[in-house]
Amino acid sequence: MQTYILSYLVSRTMWRGVIQSAFLFTLMAFATANAVVVAAPQSHYVSLTGSNSNKGTSSSPWLTLAYACSHVSHAGDTIVLGAGTFDETQQCLLASGVNIKGAGNTGSSITTLVYAPGVSTNFSWMPNSAAIFLQPLSQGNTLSGFVLDGNNWTNDIGIGTARYPYAAWNDNSVNSTNITVHNVNFTHWNWVGLWITEVTGGSIYSCNFVESGNQNNGAVLGMLSIGGASGLQIYSVNFSKDSSYTGTGIDPHQGYGIKFWDRPSVNLTLHDITIALQPITAWAGANTPNLGIEFAHVRAQNIQVYNLTTNTTLSIVLDTSTSDTHAGAPYEGPEDAVRIYNSTLTVQPSVGYAVELAGSYTRVDHSVIDGRKGSVGWTTDPGVYQFFADYGNGSFANTRIDHNLLLGLLDNVYGPSTAFQNLTIANNTIVLAKTSNQSFTLFSTNVNADSNLLFANNVVYSATPRTTSSYWMQVNGGNMTSLTGYIEKNYYYNLTLPTTAPAGLSLIGNLNVNPKFTGGSGTLQQIYTPASGSPLLNGGIVIPGITDGYTGSAPNIGAY
Repeated sequence: MQTYILSYLVSRTMWRGVIQSAFLFTLMAFATANAVVVAAPQSHYVSLTGSNSNKGTSSSPWLTLAYACSHVSHAGDTIVLGAGTFDETQQCLLASGVNIKGAGNTGSSITTLVYAPGVSTNFSWMPNSAAIFLQPLSQGNTLSGFVLDGNNWTNDIGIGTARYPYAAWNDNSVNSTNITVHNVNFTHWNWVGLWITEVTGGSIYSCNFVESGNQNNGAVLGMLSIGGASGLQIYSVNFSKDSSYTGTGIDPHQGYGIKFWDRPSVNLTLHDITIALQPITAWAGANTPNLGIEFAHVRAQNIQVYNLTTNTTLSIVLDTSTSDTHAGAPYEGPEDAVRIYNSTLTVQPSVGYAVELAGSYTRVDHSVIDGRKGSVGWTTDPGVYQFFADYGNGSFANTRIDHNLLLGLLDNVYGPSTAFQNLTIANNTIVLAKTSNQSFTLFSTNVNADSNLLFANNVVYSATPRTTSSYWMQVNGGNMTSLTGYIEKNYYYNLTLPTTAPAGLSLIGNLNVNPKFTGGSGTLQQIYTPASGSPLLNGGIVIPGITDGYTGSAPNIGAY
């Protein structure tokens, strides 16, 4: 009996194992039969020796990029362009996730795409007419290693991403994601070289833009135009003009360097950028000043710009309206909406001001603005009329200008024409233009709703004595009953400033004293750094958010 029971148990266990094995085998067979096979990324080839009747392989390449774009749709695949100059006659509609890789944009191996006149036309403020158009909701495209030529400005836009007009400011469902453009040269596009709109994530780097914007009859576009971007990194990018324009006056094909417009942009970083454009007299005829970077009445949040070198005016004009429902959300802090720092701006002749600044939560700091080459019509002396100007954009608040070296001032450090609150101008070294004996005003305003001005820890320096009267502040109309603030701990030299306070302001601890700069022939920072024993050392007041981290018994006065 025991033997029978033992045999039964062994038999039952064996059959259970057989049944379980058969079941698992059936499951594995079913899963294998119904598995989704993900194709590995492939490369497709385009060559000057190819044909569009070929297979697109390395040994049987296609002839044109447009044909390749119409036949490659698998995300992760790459269209590989050979070296040489390709004559493209049709638009490339690039599928999501498909990459384009050329042989290079510099050196001995270069891929150049030249577009026949009219391939990229019917601008109408839309990037979908671009020669290379990234279709809606694209993900993970990378474009690199080629020259994109607009054929002497006969085409409007080089590369464009999909645009959704009037999309809600926070509707990221319409955005393309992780778009990267690098080592691409944009030359001679009539309106925009690269138009990035509705893009989240990605980068633009090691690119060159040459006369690929537009400056014509007041309609001005940037060589790089941005709208509705989030989390984008832009670096090692150059903007310039070349010798191709042979007309007189303003080059209509130059345009701005970078233009932000349309939907708001958030969390962008721009650095190591060089902009060298043809300077234009402020508001010359129908033309706006040629701008290195423009924020064109848009909303912005956490846009960081540093290591910028430019030879022309910047414009930071942010939208403060609440009625424009598609323009974007109000600023929500706590970071700066736009900050420009560790940068150098050199003002050229015929340019009257350096930075147009009208927007809440903006900051310009730790930079050099050199206006010694600038000029204005009412004097033959070189210099800049205003370092910072505001030409009417509604009220703004919480703007900071600090730790800058400002060279060549003719009249105003800042002259807002709209109401402000909480404006701080602190720890700047302000060097007056070398005029014969011109009076000037450090700050001027013509509105009746200004409040909370802090002008502190600045040094104002004239290389030669001036006997004409100068002013801390000039009120151009209005009784300024709401004006409040402090002019405190500013040192000035070789000029006369009043000892009584303008209405609403308090003058505290301002002195006429030799700042004792280091001088010599070093860098500008070395020349205007306080020497040992300078009264600027440890002479300032503590300003939260401005002088944090100072060493010594107190903050220094001036930029350094």
